[in-house]
Amino acid sequence: MSLYITGFIYLTVYFLYLKKKTNMKLNTLIILFASLLLAGVQALSQESISILEAREVDAEGSLVRLGERVELCGVAIGPNFRPNGHTWVLFDRTDNIGITVFAFNMDMVAYDVVSGDEMCIVGELDEFNGLAEIVPESITIDIGSSPGIPDPEVVTELNEQTEAKLIIIENVSLVDPQQWGSSNFNVEITDGTN
Repeated sequence: MSLYITGFIYLTVYFLYLKKKTNMKLNTLIILFASLLLAGVQALSQESISILEAREVDAEGSLVRLGERVELCGVAIGPNFRPNGHTWVLFDRTDNIGITVFAFNMDMVAYDVVSGDEMCIVGELDEFNGLAEIVPESITIDIGSSPGIPDPEVVTELNEQTEAKLIIIENVSLVDPQQWGSSNFNVEITDGTN
């Protein structure tokens, strides 16, 4: 916000200079100044939407709001799988849906994930291999409000509805235990039939 105020002061001084040097009409300067001011406000603003709205996809499966700057609120669920950045979940208890919080590093926002923290995140919606993400610009934690994390949901299959949720899959085993790695790996599981 201080950058915005500095820009406002700079523009004011610049327009006063222009008026003096060019004899530009005052109403022309006001219109030009107001246009630039409005553009700046729009660039700094974001829409507060639900995680459900943020996760809406089109017919091709891409986020409808891809690239938009939004504010999402929910509960943090860790751990953080990217120690020098962010890869964890923001979960909305109302709609029973989550979204991955992702950043390569903590240059924009330094936050140590505490599961159960109630918060709002401002950032850009993105996706990676079909995974919906918000890239945080700011995180505001609601101090004193920690509703805890949701109970895991028992499911029988993995799909878009189970993405970014705490889940339990019962009565399954690894097809090949050697597939289990230390980071970034896929495993196959079976219930004995599927």
